[in-house]
Amino acid sequence: SCDIAWLTLDEADADFRTFVAALEGVLRGALGAAGVAGALIEEGRGEPAALARALANELSAASSRRARDAVIFFDDFHVVQACAGVRELVGGLLRGLPPRLHVVIAGRLPLDFAPVAKLRADGLVADFTQNDLRFTPEEAVALLEGSGLEAAERETYSQLVRRADGWAMALRLSAQVAPALEAARLIVAGLLEPGRV
Repeated sequence: SCDIAWLTLDEADADFRTFVAALEGVLRGALGAAGVAGALIEEGRGEPAALARALANELSAASSRRARDAVIFFDDFHVVQACAGVRELVGGLLRGLPPRLHVVIAGRLPLDFAPVAKLRADGLVADFTQNDLRFTPEEAVALLEGSGLEAAERETYSQLVRRADGWAMALRLSAQVAPALEAARLIVAGLLEPGRV
């Protein structure tokens, strides 16, 4: 098991100061980081490279006091990726990452800033596209079968899988409403009494 500092980003975080404040908030809460970056910004020494070094040092010290690995998760990174300061800060963190700290960056755009290409070439980056995250038809059927659909409702599997396009959440929601929809269809067809749904 590991500790997770999860930062879901939105458009407001594309402002460098806002991003730093949000990042420090999750690092402080999840990893016990002290918050040196905000102080550097207030002192007027808040350029991204200096902040990245300060944060990397702080995270290294915090990780040496921890008994387990930690993960910083940047969710919806695409909304801040255009901000040069954010890219430089995150790139600097990636360069100075302590051994037991990992970074996950999720977004809708390819990561194209330094040092991602070098880390990728060194085999230190695992890329997953949306196609990698889709269930295969076989996996989707296994998920639907595990959700308790009756054998009589299995006729619906291929339709649900096709409509959900392999996305797990769409499959799960479909599996939850499928029995009610089938019952409604039977009521309309006159094959089931409304009180027996």
